[in-house]
Amino acid sequence: MYYQNKNKNSTIPKKWFFFDPDVYSDHETLSDITSKMGVVFFSENLESNQFLPRIQPYVSLCRQKNIKFIIPFSPFWANKYKAFGVIIDLNKKTTNNFTKKSYKKYLIVSKVHGFKEAHLAKKFVDLIFLSPAYRTTSYPTKKPLSNY
Repeated sequence: MYYQNKNKNSTIPKKWFFFDPDVYSDHETLSDITSKMGVVFFSENLESNQFLPRIQPYVSLCRQKNIKFIIPFSPFWANKYKAFGVIIDLNKKTTNNFTKKSYKKYLIVSKVHGFKEAHLAKKFVDLIFLSPAYRTTSYPTKKPLSNY
């Protein structure tokens, strides 16, 4: 994880849980998380127009427990959910029109899968997650970055 702290008063969790609503075991884990951890909402299977309305109950749980959470890039949903941050995919065309000015109240996050992407993302984002750190089922052929 790489973090540019531009706002000295802002606290950011050091540990993050990546929550996919399609993974049943994630539901149990989410209910056990405390406010010392953050949550990144994502889905491997759903488009954002289906996914963002679907996470509403989990967002409510995070807000009740005072857990900071990050949602996929969407001005409407970030405002509606009062998200701590938005995660952008630098490889998608939907983020081509992204401007940091329009998201100055949000932490701008990206997950990257290599050092070249990380260097590019560093220009646009406040927080970078390097992935995969270890062998994963979502990237079975990708060499884990922890082995470099």
